[in-house]
Amino acid sequence: TVRCPSHMIIEADDVAARNAALTLKNYEFAFVKRSDRQWTYAILAYRSFENVYKGKPHKPKDMQDCMTFVVNSHGALKTIEEKRWGQYIRLVSDCVQGAKRNLIDDVLAADDDSIASDLFE
Repeated sequence: TVRCPSHMIIEADDVAARNAALTLKNYEFAFVKRSDRQWTYAILAYRSFENVYKGKPHKPKDMQDCMTFVVNSHGALKTIEEKRWGQYIRLVSDCVQGAKRNLIDDVLAADDDSIASDLFE
């Protein structure tokens, strides 16, 4: 959860936020809006092209570029289709990225699950 507004880069509009999200690479961190409307610190696991379903019965609408994030220490995933990137993805400010990068180094060195859970607090 965002603890301070300065941790998240807030773009002027959804188009700018979408363009910023385009720069994310696998294993980079971002804030992702969850279904409860809270922003969660998450890591981009992978990008893929997937069928996007809409309506009932769930018929494929079209193929879209998607980003799948790991959103907690239990490995829960959230997949966000490209048309929603501007609404649901925010980049992390440089001050947070540096601190988390040091924590990741600690996790890799310690190989301890308790430290890994700190990434998602």
